[in-house]
Amino acid sequence: MAIDISLELLQQRLKLLTQLSGGSQSQTRTGAAAGAALQSRLVQTWDTERRLIQRLLAETVHGNIRPTLDAWEQRTLSFLHKSPDRRSWTDRYGQSWDGDLVLQVIADLRERLDTWESEDDAEDAEDD
Repeated sequence: MAIDISLELLQQRLKLLTQLSGGSQSQTRTGAAAGAALQSRLVQTWDTERRLIQRLLAETVHGNIRPTLDAWEQRTLSFLHKSPDRRSWTDRYGQSWDGDLVLQVIADLRERLDTWESEDDAEDAEDD
């Protein structure tokens, strides 16, 4: 079933992102400003995706991640609409979120889910 595969693959992605963001933070090097800025942006993106996946997995009901992803997108859009001068917030857990980055990560996760599910469907068709 595609949804089970998606949850499993998101858990694998979470492990990878934990390694990437942890490794990059511990190996920060001084260098050209552009390189440092790129490294910082990558780590910020990986960390946001890692935290978002953790929250999605924790908040998902009945193994279907898409409604949870939709709810995150709607809450983020609502926040950005209500507070156009504030692009970030801190949640009840003390974690800071950049609204534009959250929306970017949500779009990327949707694309990954679509790819994983279409690959799973293709494998199921081959098995038939």
